[in-house]
Amino acid sequence: MFNRLQTKLTVLFAGLFALALSLVAVTVYLAIAGNAQQAVRDELAASGTVFDRVWALRTQRLQDGADLLSRDFGFRAAVATHDAPTVDSAVANLRQRLGLDLAFMVGVDGDVVGIDPKRLDVPKLWAALDAEDQAQGVFIIDGAPYQAISAPIMSPTLTGWIVFAAKLDDTEMRALERLSAIGLDAQVFDRRDGQWVTHNAGPQARIVGAYVDKALKEKTLKPSLLRADGENDLVLVKPLKALSPDGAAALVLRYPMAQAMAPYRPLFSAVILAGLLGAALVAAASWALSRGLARPIAALEVAARRLQRGEDVRVEVQTHDEIGRLAGSFNLMAS
Repeated sequence: MFNRLQTKLTVLFAGLFALALSLVAVTVYLAIAGNAQQAVRDELAASGTVFDRVWALRTQRLQDGADLLSRDFGFRAAVATHDAPTVDSAVANLRQRLGLDLAFMVGVDGDVVGIDPKRLDVPKLWAALDAEDQAQGVFIIDGAPYQAISAPIMSPTLTGWIVFAAKLDDTEMRALERLSAIGLDAQVFDRRDGQWVTHNAGPQARIVGAYVDKALKEKTLKPSLLRADGENDLVLVKPLKALSPDGAAALVLRYPMAQAMAPYRPLFSAVILAGLLGAALVAAASWALSRGLARPIAALEVAARRLQRGEDVRVEVQTHDEIGRLAGSFNLMAS
């Protein structure tokens, strides 16, 4: 079908228009995607800063409560005399007043009051408390991460530590997510047996855990792209202090780029629709234009064949352009 001049011209014009429109569409998409990605990066960085502030404020609140109880004369006397009921009552009372998830006392002899010792790795906890004055950080209790704060109990020598802990569960993460202007996903990962895991493990937990390990090793402090299960996410990893020296924890903030691009989908659809309509109009106009150009050329072809057979032929000159002048020259030649 490309042996016809009319078809060639139509395909050429329509193809050039489609190419130009494709370049415009790609340029628009890349510009919008770049701006959307930068906006998400800025929001993730801002959310990380907000989390740092929230973490510091809660640390100070827990620390103030722990210091208050550890300095109470009656409480210190109860600890010194091993009055477990009084210690348990004082710890429970302050836990309820402060709205804490956990509050308990660890003695220098390893005894624990206020919580079932089976829920804790007591030797690791005792070592962490003994290694640092007012130790604080993330600690695993019942298989879940907690933000733990401690304060020494002096009577007058060290007799133990009071420990307050707030669970870093889904409720806490949803509260953090609501502080952000975008619907990001927040999770706390901790390292166990050489792997990074999260309490609420999803289908992408293993991929995100490997990314956390890489980001912390390379000290990547800015949001970066992570491709998981065919989707691109912007991920920010913020290291968290662990209570024990051999522990490690990190806050992971994620936002899918597909969600960032969702508001622009109507625009892309409109561009595609306009492109299809434009291509159809260009094809129709090109067909009409090429038909007007090809008709006198086709007439010249027919006349040339008749002249070849020895017939008397004359072509009607309708225009004064190159084709019209060619027709005039043909008539002179035929005469």
